[in-house]
Amino acid sequence: MIFAIARIPARETSFRWAGPIYPYTTAVFSRPTVGSLSKYRRISPVPDRAVSDDAAVQQLLDAGVNRSSILLVPEESVLNRPDRERDDRSLGRLGGVGQGACREMTGNAYSFRVVHRFPSIPINFGSARCAGDHVQSFQQALDAL
Repeated sequence: MIFAIARIPARETSFRWAGPIYPYTTAVFSRPTVGSLSKYRRISPVPDRAVSDDAAVQQLLDAGVNRSSILLVPEESVLNRPDRERDDRSLGRLGGVGQGACREMTGNAYSFRVVHRFPSIPINFGSARCAGDHVQSFQQALDAL
């Protein structure tokens, strides 16, 4: 079993699923308002240090953001660069985690505001397609909880 994997359409047939465990919500934080996501020159995934197949990256691509605009760097300090107000945008989770990342990187939890919210996606347990009946048993145990 893989704990805490986002159940998105691109992954649907790759796993057998048990859950959901909790909803995963992402948003784009920004200082200035640009309007549409496709107008951002750069979007930097934080605080999760996203990899190319991260569910949040897929949400950006599905929303029409060009892959070349998404910075897939494992470096959260991108928000602290002097040019950040002109062209850096930050993708982070909503709520305490997103505000916590803003506070950690800028000293102010409200220095960025949410300019785009994505629909929540369910986080599930994922298992190999060839797995036995344990996934159904696992689901029954989750339902009982």
